[in-house]
Parts: sequence; C-alpha cells; structure tokens
Amino acid sequence: MIRLANAGALFWAGSRDHVFASEVRGTNEPPPLPARKHAAFPAHACRSFPIAGSGRPLRTASYGAVIVSGSNLTLGDGDVAAARDLLERTTLLVLQSEIPDAANVAAARAVKQAGGRVLINAAPARPLSADLQPLIDIIVVNAIEAEMLGGVPVVETLDGALEAARKLVRTFPEVVATAGGAGVAYANRDGEETIIAAVKVKVESTHGAGDEFIGVLAAEIASGKTINDALKKANMDAAKLVGTPEADRLG
Repeated sequence: MIRLANAGALFWAGSRDHVFASEVRGTNEPPPLPARKHAAFPAHACRSFPIAGSGRPLRTASYGAVIVSGSNLTLGDGDVAAARDLLERTTLLVLQSEIPDAANVAAARAVKQAGGRVLINAAPARPLSADLQPLIDIIVVNAIEAEMLGGVPVVETLDGALEAARKLVRTFPEVVATAGGAGVAYANRDGEETIIAAVKVKVESTHGAGDEFIGVLAAEIASGKTINDALKKANMDAAKLVGTPEADRLG
C-alpha cells in the first residue's frame, strides 16, 4: 500500500519482497516506483516475504503479459485490519486486480464506511466480483480490460475509448479508458464526457507508464482537483515518463 499523506490516497501493492504501506510527506506527487528516494516505509505497515518475490509481468509480443503476482497474493483480512487507521483516513483508495478479491473488497468497504472513495485500476484483466463492483467509484481500463469488461472491440482510438467508457458507465459511476498512444477518454453517469489526446514524445520506454498515470490521477483527485484537470496532469506526466530513459527516472 502507498499512502500519499497530503493527498489522502492509499494504494494497495506488493513490491519486491514486501507488502507495504508508504507515507510520502510534504508532497502531492505520487511515487510511481516505491524506490523513489522520498518514499518512507513505516514498519507497522510492512510485512516481509523472503521467498514470495514481487509481482511481475512476463511480456510477450507487442502487448501481452503473463502475470506472476508474488507477494500481492498474500494480502488478506489481517492486512486490512492492520491498516485500519490508514483506511479510515483515506480520501481515495486505489485498488488493482493482482490483489485477491477478498482483500480488495475488505479494504474498499472500510474506506467507503469512512466516507472515502474507491478507484480500481482493472489490471491485469479479469472479471470483477459482484461484491467488489458496487464499491467502485472510478474504474480505469486499458484496451484489453475494456474489451473484457465492456464487451467492446480492442480500443485503439479515442473514439473507441469513449465508446468503451460509455458502455462501462452502465456498471460503474465513473470510467477512464486509456487508448495507448492515442490518449484517454472519460465518462460518468451524469453525462459528462471528455477525451484528451496523448502528448507526443520520443518514446524511451513505456515501462511504468500505466503506474505513473494511475498514481498521478489518484493524487490529483484526492487533493481536490477536477477530473478533467486530474486527467490532463496524469496524461502529461505519463508522457514525460515514457520519454525519460529508465536509468534517469529515479533522480
């Protein structure tokens, strides 16, 4: 879990040999990678798994992955109980689908009961349970996830992303659908819609772009920004990351 102390966002996560909670003090900027030097890992919210390892994708072809979830799979009710104080002070909880459904449901319920909101990054693509779906306020999907959850063709254009968002909004109050290098689309149940074209950059590496997008989006929403402003910043920061060599990203 990564909690942005000022922004009030809490991220469930497993990283390397740890399932952790990280407080980032004095900034609303999210750490797309736990190794960023301003991240601190409070011992009370950490558990070590020397043999579990981290979750990681084994990439195949132009788009595809075999997900090895590692320590993500160890999250459960005990972790939710241990993080109760954080959950009750969370403005926005960010979930992802490598975490067991029961842990996601328990954490989401705790945050909703305290008046917070829940955003899920629906990756890797898998069906969402009937228990989890009604707890979600915002869902973020990419092309493959939109196809699975929305029953739409693989999203490759902004128009396609908007169509996916329109279909998914029948199930979820707010939907963000990304279309890779084309950009991102948004729709909600109030009829608000927007499309934002991708920022053109020289691509150094797309690794981590989705994480950067989710982290910035969540931090901006949790700090009170409008969804349109949050999407613009997330879109811009993800583009900056893609245009930055991986060796230069932690400086």
